[in-house]
Amino acid sequence: KTFAVTIGLQLIGEGKLSLNDTINQWYPSIADASLITVRMLMNHSAGIADIGQQQVDLHCADPQHLVSPEELIRIGAALPRAPFAPGDGFLYSSTNTIILGRILEKVTNESFASLLRERLLGPLQLSRTKLDTDGQLDPPFSHGYTDFCPNLPPLTDTSRWVQFSFAAGALASTLHDLHAWGVALGEGFGLTPALRQARLNDTEPGGSYGLGVVIQRDPRTNNVISLGHAGSEPGYSANVQYYVCSGAVWALMGNGDGGTGEAFVAVLRALQPVVEPLVTPQSGCHAEIP
Repeated sequence: KTFAVTIGLQLIGEGKLSLNDTINQWYPSIADASLITVRMLMNHSAGIADIGQQQVDLHCADPQHLVSPEELIRIGAALPRAPFAPGDGFLYSSTNTIILGRILEKVTNESFASLLRERLLGPLQLSRTKLDTDGQLDPPFSHGYTDFCPNLPPLTDTSRWVQFSFAAGALASTLHDLHAWGVALGEGFGLTPALRQARLNDTEPGGSYGLGVVIQRDPRTNNVISLGHAGSEPGYSANVQYYVCSGAVWALMGNGDGGTGEAFVAVLRALQPVVEPLVTPQSGCHAEIP
């Protein structure tokens, strides 16, 4: 999701898209499309239903069946909306980012994979990162194991499953590349100063999810401590955090279900004597990203 939103913000900085564009010009049949903006897709205040469970069910039914982004959007659009008006609440939804990815393709007349290569992977030399839609990971790779599917044996290997989360989470990468991406994400690679700051300010109502980033703030000063994101697919998970005051980056990957939240916290606690000076906001450190 961080890659898709970064590309979207780059296009906004170039005047090819606006945070205030409503999605009815691309998806008029989605409920409340005339009220849902690109900003709401990015900070998950749109209220469009998440398709996480539906994606797992599709994976489990046939791990080699590739589902198109348009089909995923149709599935999400057919589910009940969140019980709030667009922009008035928060519902984390992969459908939002899949819609955003398709909008980026329509605006540029390029595939999302091409946009990734041209705007992020190539310039940042993330040579071991790709949009993995065919289930063909480049060796050497880590096998991923899932227990999500009741119809499959425990610890089923998912490393050769096709991935169809599209812009919402179908990237394959390495720990080295994820760390490099954490630096680029934190520094706002390719973004104008105003859009770097907008990522932190345009949160969902009263929350900590900005434009494609999760923001951790000091409760005493409201200064930003870190920004980053986590993600998971059956058998794999990842988490990257950029600490604003020091520029330190933590990157974690796992090859099992359940995300990396608990593992991430455990690592930080174990290394607290070393980590604390890096992540504690210093006097005069504030939320603006240079």
